[in-house]
Amino acid sequence: GNRARLRQRLPALLLDWAALVDDGRAADGLAAAALRLGPGDCRYLGPWALRHALYLMEWTLALDVALDLAVTPPDLEQVFWYWEYVLAARAALASEAGRRRVLMRDSLARQPDAPVPTDDDRARDALADA
Repeated sequence: GNRARLRQRLPALLLDWAALVDDGRAADGLAAAALRLGPGDCRYLGPWALRHALYLMEWTLALDVALDLAVTPPDLEQVFWYWEYVLAARAALASEAGRRRVLMRDSLARQPDAPVPTDDDRARDALADA
């Protein structure tokens, strides 16, 4: 049914998202240069696209199991090993996202023409940092 058609389309979607990851990383580099930041201080679009690509990988693995494409113990062992790897990568991206947000905020605040943060800005930062 629909799950089988979706599983057939996922490899092409993953290739599209791989290109988006590369494009996002390039855009992050351009944004960092435009904002006069270090190359590591602006990483948003690349990780955003990678997070979605990892989600598609996870979906592929789930469909492999649901559609009985991986049925032997060695196949299932490989699927679940890879699934654990994908989940660990997603968790690492999530924890890194908060750190990157703080790095970019602090880098922008050090710019000579940076606006003075308002009370609302500080309140939003406190919520995001929590």
